[in-house]
Amino acid sequence: MKNTMINKFLIILALFSVVCTNAAAVEPDALGLYPLTESGIPSQAGDCAYQLKGTKSPKHEHFVQTAICPKRRFFNASDCVPVSIININNNQIVLRNISTNIINNEGSSLYKNDEYVVEIRVKEDCTKVSCDLFYLDAALTVKRGSLQQIFEMQGNCDMGEN
Repeated sequence: MKNTMINKFLIILALFSVVCTNAAAVEPDALGLYPLTESGIPSQAGDCAYQLKGTKSPKHEHFVQTAICPKRRFFNASDCVPVSIININNNQIVLRNISTNIINNEGSSLYKNDEYVVEIRVKEDCTKVSCDLFYLDAALTVKRGSLQQIFEMQGNCDMGEN
């Protein structure tokens, strides 16, 4: 009887091992955000930077809304192309803006390339985030194929002159 119990335990342990191995194999396909490195795009007035809520340092940025401007004008200048910079699974990419909607103190922007679609919904809300450093509360949705992940973000925009 002891051998039967040990055999059953070993079979259950082997099945558990196979399940855990399959779960680990799926995990690399998960969508994760990482802090940005140097983007090569100069920062400018109008840039908005966001970080994951709970990030220890206010210097870490996970998502930036900016623009590529040939003459370094403010982001809504007619010769600028609005873009976002994001680091997904340690792969930093630039996504082109597809649409932006702003109503009152809330807004959303949609960015994409051939592989990813990123939507950010932003609300100015000092009750949920510390307005000393961050006055924007945001939900960032990252999609790649059938994968989708929503991240809670906090951020601010630089409205000063460069």
